[in-house]
Amino acid sequence: GLIELGLHCESRRWAKHTLGSFSIAATSVNGAAGFAIPEPIQTILSKEVRSADESATLASHFASISVGGRGLIAAVNDLKAQVRQAEMSIPSTLVMEEGDGKPEAPIRHRGEFVSPKEVVTSRTPASFGKQAEGSRLELARWIVDPANPLTARVQVNRLWEMVFGRGLVETSENFGTQGTPPSHPELLDWLAAQYIESGWDTKALLKLIVTSSAYQQSSSVSTDLLKKDPENILLARGSRVRLGAEFIRDQALSVSGLLEEKIGGAPVFPFQPNGVWDSPYSGEMWTPSQGGDATRRSIYTFWKRTAPYPSFMAFDATSREQCTVRRSRTNTPLQALATLNDPGLFQAAQRLGSQWNVAHGTVEERISNAFRSVTSRYPKAAEVRRLSDYFVLTKTKSGEEAAWTMIANILLNLDEALTKE
Repeated sequence: GLIELGLHCESRRWAKHTLGSFSIAATSVNGAAGFAIPEPIQTILSKEVRSADESATLASHFASISVGGRGLIAAVNDLKAQVRQAEMSIPSTLVMEEGDGKPEAPIRHRGEFVSPKEVVTSRTPASFGKQAEGSRLELARWIVDPANPLTARVQVNRLWEMVFGRGLVETSENFGTQGTPPSHPELLDWLAAQYIESGWDTKALLKLIVTSSAYQQSSSVSTDLLKKDPENILLARGSRVRLGAEFIRDQALSVSGLLEEKIGGAPVFPFQPNGVWDSPYSGEMWTPSQGGDATRRSIYTFWKRTAPYPSFMAFDATSREQCTVRRSRTNTPLQALATLNDPGLFQAAQRLGSQWNVAHGTVEERISNAFRSVTSRYPKAAEVRRLSDYFVLTKTKSGEEAAWTMIANILLNLDEALTKE
């Protein structure tokens, strides 16, 4: 039959040249083909019917020797290199893989390692109702099973404690027999049921709590009521509780308009005093974040357990070296020094003061509006007068802008600004 032969000049240097003379030889000797075609490929070519894998092998071999195929292979290899580079840039973490079968262990007679007895498998105690056996996933499903009320009760109690300052079960870290019984057991059960039925909707539960009559009560108290229920366990009045460390900073940033509300992302490094991270064992340094990152919510602040964020520690945050379900609450002079002098909080005072410096109205009107923006109430006449006198004194010494900054600094340091009541 007729055989067509194509010649390709692949030289980049002599791309416009052609071959002057050449010769073509052919042979009918069977062994000669072995120099051109690999033996496995010859075997496949000799078959009249080929499998899918064999056809794929032929296609791959052809791509490796053809002009166009080599170009495609180079492009594919380049893309694979880009994929590998992208994968290497993705942060990784350690994960655990569940082993085959159920974990088993023998009971040691009298605790002696060399005296194994009957073999037992992992599962939850029968006294807990529905049992969870086998994998961690099954255990996790059992923890949030509607038939298990403990998880919902614990979480509801923690949210109640965050809002009211005291949980329905005061010992929020201990729901066992050594903990205190709930002050309102029916309310705790009802809230737990609502939480489960809502699909564990935390926002909906918090909205339910803060829109309740119990939460919206005044914190004012009579002498008789204070004598009967000094700790307000029966919720006959609104609770008064100092805000947590993170809330104090976030509130100051929010009131001043500095709070960056972006959600998610890497930790940030707001201002902290020099030297907090000084260590003879490493050269780590705290480099303050710039722009909006410096005023993100406190939950994004980078935390180093051996050198916690100082202003948070002043307001009873923990070092996180061990689990702490319930923080202590104190009121100390050091906290006043933090709110008055911490540069991060003072920045909020400067921003808030600059707003009222350019606002319309008399000094008294602007002070009254600033007071309300921080405390959620208008000041009394005596309070306006004292602040106005301080404003005039400071303005005389340092100028109007500095005077408004100091007024804002005072307002952010008031008990009413730091206490939820």
